[in-house]
Amino acid sequence: MQRQTIPTRPAQEPTQEFPIETRHNLLSVGAVSADEPMVELIPTGLAVVAVVLVGVALLAMTVGSLRAAGFCFLCASLVIYFRETRYAGGRT
Repeated sequence: MQRQTIPTRPAQEPTQEFPIETRHNLLSVGAVSADEPMVELIPTGLAVVAVVLVGVALLAMTVGSLRAAGFCFLCASLVIYFRETRYAGGRT
């Protein structure tokens, strides 16, 4: 039986057409102001709290504590609601 080979393209060196954007580059072109933090701490913290509450609710459901699970789900829903309405970051 004759072995067939699949033609391949020659290997090319990776090219970098655009420089990697860093905070310094964004500041130099004025895309981000120096006063504005890169990560908004309050909305990020509220998202983490919501994830933890959902995790606690799932854990409570597995051990049979449905009242605690429901309360955690309710609290997570309220945290998400307040995060999206109060700390939308200027989004509409």
